Amino acid sequence: MRKILFSLVAVLFAITAVGQGGGNNTTKVTIDGLTYEVWSSSEHTAVVYAANTTITSAVIQPTVTIGGTSYTVTRIEGSPNNVSQNGFKNCTQLTSITIPEGIERIGTSSFANCDALDSIC
Repeated sequence: MRKILFSLVAVLFAITAVGQGGGNNTTKVTIDGLTYEVWSSSEHTAVVYAANTTITSAVIQPTVTIGGTSYTVTRIEGSPNNVSQNGFKNCTQLTSITIPEGIERIGTSSFANCDALDSIC
């Protein structure tokens, strides 16, 4: 009985680890210094934000594949998990950014303290 219980616990642990590690449960991906994260899985939309504050330029992709599913990038904000609106906040070295037409929302603080930003396409 003890051996069966131990085996069951080991299987449950393995399932939990796989769910957190990726595969089709992946909720974000980082490409060229930008993190794209699922915003709405039912609407297939994603949010984009800087992976770190040291980026110097950014080209936002209009669509991105996360966990094998294609998502349209519609928001520039922070992670949906911390509900911030700080997409590129404090990216003091950011000089240029290309924003695709499909962006519907830009968070209120998304470009705060981006004083070097001089090109928005």
